[in-house]
Amino acid sequence: MITVRSAQTSAIKDNNLALTEIMEQLQFHLFSREHGVAIITCYSDFIDNGLIDLLVEAIPYDIAGITTVASANMEGYGEVTCSVIVYMSDEITFSSAMTQSITKGNMDANIANTYKHAAANHSGRPAMILAFAPYLADVDCAEVVASLDQASGGVPIFGGYPIDHTPDLRSKRTILNYDYSYDRMCIILFYGDIHPTFLVTTVSDQYINNVEGIVTKAEGSHIIEVDNEPFVNFLIRSGMVHDGALNVITTPFLVDLKDGSQPVLRAISEVSPEGHGILSTTIREGAGLRTAELVVQDVLESEELVVDTALSLDDVNSILFMPCISRFTALGSNRLAGMETVCNLVDGRLPFLLSYCYGEICPVPGPVPGQLVNSYHNFSTVACIL
Repeated sequence: MITVRSAQTSAIKDNNLALTEIMEQLQFHLFSREHGVAIITCYSDFIDNGLIDLLVEAIPYDIAGITTVASANMEGYGEVTCSVIVYMSDEITFSSAMTQSITKGNMDANIANTYKHAAANHSGRPAMILAFAPYLADVDCAEVVASLDQASGGVPIFGGYPIDHTPDLRSKRTILNYDYSYDRMCIILFYGDIHPTFLVTTVSDQYINNVEGIVTKAEGSHIIEVDNEPFVNFLIRSGMVHDGALNVITTPFLVDLKDGSQPVLRAISEVSPEGHGILSTTIREGAGLRTAELVVQDVLESEELVVDTALSLDDVNSILFMPCISRFTALGSNRLAGMETVCNLVDGRLPFLLSYCYGEICPVPGPVPGQLVNSYHNFSTVACIL
């Protein structure tokens, strides 16, 4: 059995008030269990003003999470917020660890050692891993997920990458207790009789371009040719050139690896001077590529679909949502509408946490029936139902 509590504060200028609000909402004197872990997502100023340190002292479990620009739970929603969800149990156990600074050169050994450390005092295989990974300019986000997948032997991984209200990558931080880092990943292993359900919502079919190209030449994350023509020609065929200008940064690209696994949305960060499309992760030749569009109505309806699907399941104790920051900005001046939609639909029926992030981690159905494949996403909302 798992007990879940949530809390939130927006008292960014008064740590005593913020701490009191969170602890009164969590009510550990009524609900505390032998084992637990607290997941936190907060505006980065809550780290800088010392609130997270105070919460580490007050909460009797490890605290792990990321910075964000907006979050929501049963207590409300907003931008300058600190939101917490706590998983507690007398039977399920949790083990947390944080990598050293991740670089291209040390990534695999670093992540493998961290996983071994987290798993050292536990027998058997974890039911799942929560992972909060750093966004680094020179490290492929998908390769970080693949490295943890390899280290764990394919344990389902769910989580996200930090975001912040400033352009400084160093202010986008992962959290594990007193450690706050822009270049380290924290992981939480869940052991015991739990059966998480994972959901991914992307873009409805009507907003996905019918024009599909096949990547015929690629190097790393560079898409050089599609259908044996320069990548830019594919953009032109897909209607991506307007008044002589390319619009790719805010455009989702649906990538189909053609291996039977579920296609995923990825971002193209730029078009190089040579005309190559630089994808947010490595791409292999033979993959299918289609452009898509984020539309306000579709964003809100897809958030509704995730909630409705989660609430229709049996024995649901909580929902953890990690939507891409692009879905927040796509809503424009009504950017809080996604969180408002989720809050209204859940309507206090169970604890949840929604945190916008810079990239999403969630398993998708693989080529073998019943198989889950750990995957990195962009432009998506992912959810973990426990």
